[in-house]
Amino acid sequence: MKLKSGRPWARSWTILAIVALCWGCQKDGVQPEAKLPTVRELSNEEQELVRSVNDFAFDLVRQATKQSSAQNVFLSPLSVNLAMSLMLNGSAESTRDQLYQSLDFEVLSPLEINKAYSEFIPFLQELDPEVSFSLANAIWYDQRLSISPFYQNILLAYYNAHAIDLNFRSKRATTVIQKWVENQMSHKLSQPLTLLDSRAKLYMTNAVQFNGKWAMPFRKEFTRPSEFYLPNGNSITADMMYADQAEYRFHQTELASYIDIPYGNKQYSMTLVMPKTEDSLHHLANSLNAEKLTSILAAADTLEQGLYLPKFAINFQSSLKNMLSQLGMGIAFQDSANFSLFFSEANQQPHLNDMLHQASIEIGEIGAKAASLTSTLSVENMAPSIRIDRSFLFFIREQHSGVILFVGVLTNPVI
Repeated sequence: MKLKSGRPWARSWTILAIVALCWGCQKDGVQPEAKLPTVRELSNEEQELVRSVNDFAFDLVRQATKQSSAQNVFLSPLSVNLAMSLMLNGSAESTRDQLYQSLDFEVLSPLEINKAYSEFIPFLQELDPEVSFSLANAIWYDQRLSISPFYQNILLAYYNAHAIDLNFRSKRATTVIQKWVENQMSHKLSQPLTLLDSRAKLYMTNAVQFNGKWAMPFRKEFTRPSEFYLPNGNSITADMMYADQAEYRFHQTELASYIDIPYGNKQYSMTLVMPKTEDSLHHLANSLNAEKLTSILAAADTLEQGLYLPKFAINFQSSLKNMLSQLGMGIAFQDSANFSLFFSEANQQPHLNDMLHQASIEIGEIGAKAASLTSTLSVENMAPSIRIDRSFLFFIREQHSGVILFVGVLTNPVI
């Protein structure tokens, strides 16, 4: 539908990158028989996509720890990268150039990025029957406008995303989008969505869900209060889980301890990086990158011994506008932005108003979303165990591709 002339429409839009993690049910202490995954070689485009996502993960965590050294952080670099790739398809001129530079995608064309995503996401979803990994994308646009057929075809062909018209002036608009997200994930959001701006023209939603069971569950009867040290040196009491004879990979450097805990058939894992001292978390975030992490984990030893992990939940909701502007895509948030390929109406030149990221994670004895190894348990005659009792970085990764699905910073497990 064409716009009526003379109406003062707003020129901004927002991306909502929404991530929810939840864990499934399984009898305590029962370890499922692992089914070997069927893997294939990744294409050159997929490998380049993984490199971009992983570099982006460390860019995001560095910016997040810079903004607040005491805050728990949980982000999906894959979710944000995918949302920005959707933006890329609607951009032109210098706006497109900045998005390319921010994502470090110079060697791939938009078509190659789209194709890589369309093949890589299904690959991730079929690797482990004990892990459920799903994404759902949608474009919500002002019902007074018309989405470009070119853009709509890209959404369906490569991202299985639908363009849905919506009345943003309605008080129900936020509820409509939130219910869509919850239906796609079969999971209620831990926090309601931020109220939508009624002046906006377009919202993008990218919902991600990861549901994983530990390869070796923790025993509920061993969970009990224990000390956890904060970045400022103070300690708190947190519920610590324990798994005896857990199998995980471990490596220690001068700066930190690295622990890699498997899910399901061990194709997915959670990697924890705990600095040697409480006050060095920010320094570690600045010095670590994807290449170093891969190299360190390649040298890790496989251990079978006790493992401590605090139960915790992170509900993270934040604007990414400042972070992304610092990473070089500031033009997208300015009036001079060029997203002219979104709409059929030639006079519509929207700019990005904000990018909102909402992510949640829970860990329990059966499965997890974000894990942290921890502290001591005063039980007699237990096998030796790795003691992790301070703030740490953590990553949820897929082993074959090495892609980082989620990245987080745990400073306090009881916030």
